Order: sequence, then C-alpha cells, then structure tokens
Amino acid sequence: METGIFPDNLNTAKVIPAYKKGDECMASNYRPISLLSIFDKLSEKVMYKHLYSHLECHKVLYNYQFGFRKNHGTNLALIEVIDSIYKS
Repeated sequence: METGIFPDNLNTAKVIPAYKKGDECMASNYRPISLLSIFDKLSEKVMYKHLYSHLECHKVLYNYQFGFRKNHGTNLALIEVIDSIYKS
C-alpha cells in the first residue's frame, strides 16, 4: 500500500455473465459479475479502512453525504430534509 503498486497477477477476476431478463440469446440481457480472490477482497477492505479513516480524520467528506457512510443512512437524510423544510 505504501508504494501504490498492486501486483498484476493478483489483480485479476473471473468474469461470468449473469442473466437479467428478456431474450436469453441477446448478450445485452446479461450483466458481468466479477469474482475476486480472497486476497483481492482482503486488500480491498484494508485499503478502504485506511482511506475512509483518512477522509474522516481530515474532515474531507461533506457533512450531508449520506450514501455509503456508516451512521448516515436514508433516515438521517430524510430527517435533514424535513428539518430544512421546517426552518424555511
């Protein structure tokens, strides 16, 4: 992580098509699913924790960014909108 280099042979995924709906003969009715190795998954989680803690520590994230943040769900977003309407 310090060098920012991830080995190419470990950065591969097995891609399989997953059927969505419609005609099974049309390629556009499938979406790709990438299957990663356990090493890829673990390194992704470690990187996420380091990056997220850095963003939180340095107050980089917008206060009203509710998606993809712990303890910032849609309920809190709705409460914020309702509170803003009441203040107006």
